[in-house]
Amino acid sequence: MTPRSERVQTVVTARLAKVIGADFGEFAVEPYSKGGYVVEWTRSHNADSADGLIVEVLRLSEALASRWTLHGSVDDELEGLVSRTGAGRIAIAGVTMLTWHVSTVHLRQ
Repeated sequence: MTPRSERVQTVVTARLAKVIGADFGEFAVEPYSKGGYVVEWTRSHNADSADGLIVEVLRLSEALASRWTLHGSVDDELEGLVSRTGAGRIAIAGVTMLTWHVSTVHLRQ
């Protein structure tokens, strides 16, 4: 990781923690081909049911941004997308797009 990437990771981590009040597990920062960076992180959830997991992810999403576009199925895999270039409003300065992916398959078996 470059020194610049490390600074980006530090700043983004602090901003995410301020908005949602959580620590993060795996966290990666990579340069984006069109400029800027792609930041990927994972977060463990405590939900014990598929419905509980979906609600938890939606609450987290609500804290991060508004006007999410949802794709997929709550019965298998669901994805969310929000972008400043669209109608989205993102609560973290410097972030232009957020996506998330959640799988509920393991909780529905």
